[in-house]
Amino acid sequence: MQLVFEVDSLENRTGRIDCHYFDPRYYATVEKLRMLSQTSKFKITILGSLLNENSKTKLTGGATPRGAVYVSEGVKFIRVQNVQPNKLELKNMVFINYATHENLLKRSKLKPHDIILTITGTYGVACVVPNDIGDANINQHCVKIEVDKTKINSYYLSCFLNSGLCKRQMDRTVTGSSRPALDYPAIRALLIVHSPSIEEQENAVKPIQKMETEAYDKIRTADELIDKEHSLLLELLKVNLPAKSSQASFEVNPNTLSDRIDAVYYNPAYDELIKSLKRGAYPCEPLHKLATIDTRRINPHDFPDTSYKYVELDNIDGNLGLITVKKEAFGIELSKGPKTLFHSGQILLSKLRYYLRKIALVPQEFDDGIGSPEFHTLTCFENVEPFFLTSVLRHKIVIEQTEHKATGSSRPRLTENDIKSIWIPRPSFDVQRNIATKILNLHSQVIKLREEAGRLLGTARQRLEEHLSC
Repeated sequence: MQLVFEVDSLENRTGRIDCHYFDPRYYATVEKLRMLSQTSKFKITILGSLLNENSKTKLTGGATPRGAVYVSEGVKFIRVQNVQPNKLELKNMVFINYATHENLLKRSKLKPHDIILTITGTYGVACVVPNDIGDANINQHCVKIEVDKTKINSYYLSCFLNSGLCKRQMDRTVTGSSRPALDYPAIRALLIVHSPSIEEQENAVKPIQKMETEAYDKIRTADELIDKEHSLLLELLKVNLPAKSSQASFEVNPNTLSDRIDAVYYNPAYDELIKSLKRGAYPCEPLHKLATIDTRRINPHDFPDTSYKYVELDNIDGNLGLITVKKEAFGIELSKGPKTLFHSGQILLSKLRYYLRKIALVPQEFDDGIGSPEFHTLTCFENVEPFFLTSVLRHKIVIEQTEHKATGSSRPRLTENDIKSIWIPRPSFDVQRNIATKILNLHSQVIKLREEAGRLLGTARQRLEEHLSC
């Protein structure tokens, strides 16, 4: 890929000085769109001309209620994490009250067949609001798009917005470095290639809908198996967790106060959890008796011509506990500063936001790799089964312990001592191996389903561009 290109200074009448705005790949995309629209089958239209002109809220953003106070039930409140390509994910949904929905956020109410487009951070992801959505609204990081149904099919437009033909346009017009964002003029100006016939648009996306439905069914089954995996681990460890307390407040004895002033640290639920673990069928020990923390670091800039296998936090799938991106780079290409050194069979464990489960057992293909300095690296003792320990570290019995230990509000972090003091049920090595085998069996099914879903979604993404190229 060409990393350097020239820009004619006379072209720059916009005031933009960022190189992405003049990326030649954008011009190549526009040229491809223009060529497609020259055929009798397709036309090119700016998105603003496809909106429902009879609606005053045809392109509207939402807002987050002051203080972001959510309720246990009420109006579905859609955030960026709920918007997936051509699919609205209602898992982990939060709710707002009806008064906010009908007043403050009246303009951004969602209706079936509206399109939701993410515009901040993870920008440019679109999906169609399903028929059974009920009462729903969006936050300020999304916009809803109401289309003219005589000009464009909602699902077709969603597919096009998620395609590479549209992504390149968004990459060009997005502004902001640390938190990129799309503004309304940029959204309205997006070039959309489509058949003039609604029927032909619908026929084009039918096979895409079928493949995506099959893929998301596989993902749902995989998620159910992940839940089963977590339940099975508790069952095999013979641990009965305490019931969730409905009590929202608790008292703290002043004599027990330390330098910590956050309420989470003094929540009695932590003590109840530890008691439950220690009452289990197997001994319970702090993590430092099961594994050591490897503190070795390397600065890749000291070896600029050496090629490294490099892993960042984002390269670990928190649902699967797998390194999903294999990135290789020369030392000079990586950021300055020390990096975590690791080997196959070790466990990578995130210091930051532990609840995201960025925890993985390093496979053979990542042996002698380096990673983000935000990783702790664990080496299991001889009588500890690595996959067993990885599974326990990813379970809520550890997640809830880290909530008590971590410091920092927006970016909670664990120190080396925090990690060492985590309590782990420790059966004999033979029992650990038996548990690992059973969990791994379910885990393998999850991975297979996820891989099959990924292939289907990849094929579906390509199908629209193949249709346009016919």
